[in-house]
Amino acid sequence: MTPVNTARTFFKLLKYGVALTSASGGVLAVLPFDFIHQASDDGTFNAKGLGDIAVFGNYKVLDHSSATAGKKLITQQLWLGAGIKLATGKFDIDPTEPEPLALANTQVGSGSNYFILNAMYNININSVGVNTSARYKINTTNNDKFFGINFPRIALLIIRLQNRRLLLHPTSACCMSKVSQ
Repeated sequence: MTPVNTARTFFKLLKYGVALTSASGGVLAVLPFDFIHQASDDGTFNAKGLGDIAVFGNYKVLDHSSATAGKKLITQQLWLGAGIKLATGKFDIDPTEPEPLALANTQVGSGSNYFILNAMYNININSVGVNTSARYKINTTNNDKFFGINFPRIALLIIRLQNRRLLLHPTSACCMSKVSQ
């Protein structure tokens, strides 16, 4: 049984790789490394390691630029795509455990492949922009357990700071997610 007093900390380091295959399409790969810390009445648990690798294909369906009367440049883009997340991270749960789903949060991998549909919209006015994205994650089964369907939405505020040698994109994000069984 899961203890009443439990505190969990999750940290994920992501390495992205992007290859634009054409002016309107590209491939994105994500290589995650997870750090998990859990403290409870039963003691402390730590895990770290390579998570589940994901690969996406995206296609740009809208790319529009215009200038306002005040000479502000407005750009908009809409990308649609699909991908797969592969079960490459360590997932080691004994299915005979009394609460196997409670132990799923202590794993760096999911033990399950996911199929992902995604959409991303960008709007920029000069050097300030907003990026919004939504994903629909369709899980497969693992150890005869169904892990639910996830629908995360993310909004990013991006500011471009540039001089001759350096381009910075400080970002602030808000993420909402809904999981259903």
